[in-house]
Parts: sequence; C-alpha cells; structure tokens
Amino acid sequence: MLRKKIKKILLKSVSHDDKRRALAEHGIDILISDSRNLLCVFLLSFFLRNTELAILYMLVLSTLRVHTGGWHASSELKCFITYQGMFLFFSLLNTLIILKSINTAIMIFSVFYIIYFSPVEHKYNPLSAEEIKRNRIYCFIYCIVYSVLFLILIKYSYVLAQTIAITLLFNVVLMELLRKSKNYRYYDY
Repeated sequence: MLRKKIKKILLKSVSHDDKRRALAEHGIDILISDSRNLLCVFLLSFFLRNTELAILYMLVLSTLRVHTGGWHASSELKCFITYQGMFLFFSLLNTLIILKSINTAIMIFSVFYIIYFSPVEHKYNPLSAEEIKRNRIYCFIYCIVYSVLFLILIKYSYVLAQTIAITLLFNVVLMELLRKSKNYRYYDY
C-alpha cells in the first residue's frame, strides 16, 4: 500500500512514454527495496550494538556491488532474506578476532579477485564495452581506497579493518555465485 503511494508520487513527473515510465518504475522499485534492506540492517545493527561496523559494511558493499555485479535473488523477499542473513553472518564473523595475517590474506585475495573478474555480467543485463571499462575503473579505484583504508585501520582499529576484509570477501562470494550460475552471461549451456 505504502509502496504504491510512493510510486504514484514519484511517477507524477515522469513522461507518459511507456519505455521511460517502465524504466522509472523499475528504478523506484529498486530504490524502495534497497532502502528497506538498508534500514533493516541499520535497525539490526542498533540491536546488535555494532552500528559503526554496519555503516562501514553497507558503505563498502554498496559502493563495490554496483560496479562488480554478482548474484541477484529471484524475488524481493529472497533478496531481503539474503541481505539480512549476510549481515547477521557478517556480525557473527566480526565477533571473532581473526589473525592479522589471515585478514590481510583475505583482503589481498579479495582485491585481486574483484579487479580481475569485475564486472560479472548477468545474462539479463549485459553491459556494453564502455560500461565494462567504466565499472573496472571504479572497481580498481574502490579497491585501492579500501586497501589503503584497511592498512591504516589495521594499526588503529582492528575491528574496522576486519570489517573491510570480510565485506570484500562477501562481495567476492556474490560475484562467484553468479559466475557459477546459469544466469552468468558467459555460461555455456
């Protein structure tokens, strides 16, 4: 009900061209879904008392995920459950103190994997050569920024550094899930 009201308000300014309207509706659906997922993670983090870690987790995952591609759920409910489950698993992992050498290895592996394999294309959303190039550049920049941030934080706030490493590894898992699925653009049938 609320979703329909929000869509109606936001679609008032969109032209009546069917293609533009459909695209705008899809964008609004994604915005509402992503907002709901982020809000629920934020609320969960408040109850788990790890809001600072959750904000860093959402920032790293969200910025990279846009450019790396990766697995997508087949429904909004599955997406919601997966996103919340990933955050709960992340929260559990972050209660463990993982050795610096293991976190550093996770970080290095994840950065190289992301740079080498990004973007992973979904067969229903193929990218042009220009989009692939642009996404790879963004992935490279983000990986460099997060690597430097990791190196700084490992000396001052080990838990925040570990948050970056685990989040990058989660992104790798999402990329690999798509690469092994039938929805991978280059999957051989």
